Amino acid sequence: MQQVMAFMNEYGYWFLFLAMATGMIILPLPLEAIMGYSGYLSFEGDLDWISCILAAGAGTFVGMMVNYWIGKKLGYTFFLKYGHYVYLKPKTLENMSNWFKKYGNKLLIIIFFIPGARHAIGFFAGITKFPPRVYTICTAIGSLVWVAPFVIIGKMIGPGWMLVHEHVKTFLLSASAIFLIVFLIYYFVGRKSTRFSEFTWWLKSKLSKLF
Repeated sequence: MQQVMAFMNEYGYWFLFLAMATGMIILPLPLEAIMGYSGYLSFEGDLDWISCILAAGAGTFVGMMVNYWIGKKLGYTFFLKYGHYVYLKPKTLENMSNWFKKYGNKLLIIIFFIPGARHAIGFFAGITKFPPRVYTICTAIGSLVWVAPFVIIGKMIGPGWMLVHEHVKTFLLSASAIFLIVFLIYYFVGRKSTRFSEFTWWLKSKLSKLF
């Protein structure tokens, strides 16, 4: 992280953009910490916080678009052929594809907050040939929704940004684990359970009244 901070101090917005883009594609960079540190630099007056949000959001968007392009180029047949190496059977892949086409536009806005999943969803959107226009719009919105809170927290907290970042990181990891467990229960067990389906319908009806 010290090296990342040094580059951030030296190159500012350009490094923020490139770090977010490459971090979304392949490099294991601490993206949340980078955004938080950019907010801290805006607190110090070295950077502008709105420009930080735009640079980080643009980098995230570019990285996600590259992931989509890679997934589209590899194609569905590639994963039908090699998916068994990562326990993706053709039937499972087909079911996940149908599920993604149904709920993908919603996932693309909230998935950024789930480490690991945000990297994979772009590839999967390309593989399933998710509508590029919808993908572009949802990814642009999701990118800004994700980066803005981290930059703003760094801007508001100042020197204590790292401590807050650790708490946020712990929360996101816990939330991700819960999300994964619920998804697996729903996907492999819940869909076959009438009682679970009734509970899901009841929950959706309550949420629709709230939102």
